[in-house]
Amino acid sequence: MDHVSNGGRRGRRPRPQSADLPFWRLTILLSAFVGFSVWHYLPTEDSTAERTAVPTASAEALVPTNSGNAPVPTVSDSPSVRTNPTTSSRQAFGACKWGGGTNCVVDGDTIFLDGQKIRIAGIDAPETHDYGCDSELALGERAAGRLQQLVNSGAITLTSIDRDEDVYGRKLRNVAVDGRDVGETLIAEGLAREYGGGRRSWCS
Repeated sequence: MDHVSNGGRRGRRPRPQSADLPFWRLTILLSAFVGFSVWHYLPTEDSTAERTAVPTASAEALVPTNSGNAPVPTVSDSPSVRTNPTTSSRQAFGACKWGGGTNCVVDGDTIFLDGQKIRIAGIDAPETHDYGCDSELALGERAAGRLQQLVNSGAITLTSIDRDEDVYGRKLRNVAVDGRDVGETLIAEGLAREYGGGRRSWCS
């Protein structure tokens, strides 16, 4: 028989504690799921390294390639007369009237220095090849001989002018030896004259 309380209502049986078990199970499962999700999406060491790695050029890519056996040229390997507006050096000059050379004198206003053909700027010397008369040839040979003496007497200095080359491809340079202008010396000695543009006769 059911127990009847003082209020005339039937008493309720107490709810068993086992009814709270689904709530705890849900809490445990939810906590486990959240923990697994956090662990799964945490960045690993490999993935971090992959995202932060900075590409670098290989050592081979930084070395200039050369298809032949010749060394790769550097600035220091190039003749200074070709790379600097002003150069100074002591050289031994021979004569090369009929052909090019390394360091030599062609005529009274043209030399080769380090294999580069140089035309002395601002002067005109008598011709020794396409001369107009015997007197021009004789004076031209004197001018060439004197120029050879001058360039062999000290340190030669080349200075660039506003034009780099003439119409024949010769480098136009002021030439000095130990600070003394070679062109002015040749003019003062009557072996050359100031360049006036174009070709003028040396024959009277």
